[in-house]
Amino acid sequence: GTRWISAYDFLRDRQSPYTVIGGGCAGVGVAGFTLGGGYSFISRSFGLGSDNVKGMEFVSTCGNVFELKDKLFDKNDKRVDADKRDLFRALRGGGGGNFGVVTRIDLHLLKTNVPRLTMGQIDFPFYRIDEILPFYNEWVKTLPKEMAVYGMMRNFPNQRLGGNLSLGLRFTPVFNGRFSDAVDLLKPLMRLKAKDLKRNDIEPTDIELYTMTLP
Repeated sequence: GTRWISAYDFLRDRQSPYTVIGGGCAGVGVAGFTLGGGYSFISRSFGLGSDNVKGMEFVSTCGNVFELKDKLFDKNDKRVDADKRDLFRALRGGGGGNFGVVTRIDLHLLKTNVPRLTMGQIDFPFYRIDEILPFYNEWVKTLPKEMAVYGMMRNFPNQRLGGNLSLGLRFTPVFNGRFSDAVDLLKPLMRLKAKDLKRNDIEPTDIELYTMTLP
């Protein structure tokens, strides 16, 4: 099946100002991502991949072909086939099991607030996990939907240790807005000092912010 790299290349080659709710890894399949719900870097702004499906072509296990469109959810249309509506909902994350094959997916095109989103990384030493995660859990509640901040834990090069690997926490912000606004929103995290002020790594071990187009 089609992978996201093909969709991204299609938009890029045409210099399109639009994007789609797709996988952050270009090798991910469009169908598997979308049918499973599909969480994107900009899902906080636009919803899941399954929320942005315009239509599908579906072949049932009996060989019947169904054309499913988002107008099936028009409550004012009395001609809507309830069975088709339930099938479309199930294919967009509302059902489990295998009951056919999706042969085409039509996606909504979306326009971000700015052409280049703010992204980057903010790293902390692992020993600070007990203070950083409680702070993070409360801080993200205050952020607008245009800002997403993802976290991971693994070994990263630590410049304060000569570039040697050390276990750390990395937060990756993705902001659908102006760079200056992103910096203001991230300041509480970037300025978070350790409680143990005697250590030489009381602040983040690395901060990098930049702008880029999606994906």
